[in-house]
Amino acid sequence: MDDGEAADPPPPVKIFVGGLASATTPAALRAHAEAFGPLVDHVLMANRGFGFVTFADAGAAAALLEV
Repeated sequence: MDDGEAADPPPPVKIFVGGLASATTPAALRAHAEAFGPLVDHVLMANRGFGFVTFADAGAAAALLEV
């Protein structure tokens, strides 16, 4: 960039996580996902067996999807 402005950071990437056991806790979901990179957010719908994790960067999301 010629005008000295910093580039915008890449947008966060939200991943659906399905098939979770009803005993899964928000802390367990977060701990597992953070092994792949920094999180922006995580939501667990334990009674429905799914959740979402939002990574700060696409590289972390891609690493999780390769598992």
